[in-house]
Amino acid sequence: MTRFTLIVHDFGGPIAFPLALREHSAVSRLVIMNTWCWPFADHPAMVRKAQIAAGPLGRLLYRYANASLRLIMPSAYGDKRKLTPEIHRQYLSVFEDRDARVRVLHALARALLASHGFYADLWREAERLRRVPSLIVWGLKDSAFPPAFLDRWRTLLPDARVAVLERAGHWPHEEDPHSVIAEIEAFLTDHADFADPAAFGRITTSTKNTTSTKA
Repeated sequence: MTRFTLIVHDFGGPIAFPLALREHSAVSRLVIMNTWCWPFADHPAMVRKAQIAAGPLGRLLYRYANASLRLIMPSAYGDKRKLTPEIHRQYLSVFEDRDARVRVLHALARALLASHGFYADLWREAERLRRVPSLIVWGLKDSAFPPAFLDRWRTLLPDARVAVLERAGHWPHEEDPHSVIAEIEAFLTDHADFADPAAFGRITTSTKNTTSTKA
């Protein structure tokens, strides 16, 4: 089995976490950046934002104003100057088609609340993520995911290495790439043995229901 490190951000978290939670997962280490794996029922502010984004007004804004990338993205940067025209063009160029904005971006907005059951299932299994080394890299000025999200990750993964980037927002890998790369390299060096198939065997056989995750 080829082992790998899983790095997740935003919707990439709930989309990819099932890989890390499955029995005998190939994930050996986990890197978490501004994401989640739980329902939003106890986050009223998040629910209000999601209701607007998922509703008819949100659909119009996504289709005709490309709201996700032209409005939401800039607001979630810790330092707006870090969203250079070159970087912004890369994101915008993928969604020039209005129908694509609805089919993909607005569909994700609807999924924030509509996929409540899926997130609840993830959260029930989330303690399994403790089976593998984890690194949390968090942009603290994220207007989308508040510091309470980071606090929840700290509680879920008490042994995780945590790097808080105080000036970064929702996209730490875009806003402070050098710090993110340095943190990931140090983390992988410290846990190099977890990429070894023999180490994987020791982890997965130590407990009947053990699952390994990657970063």
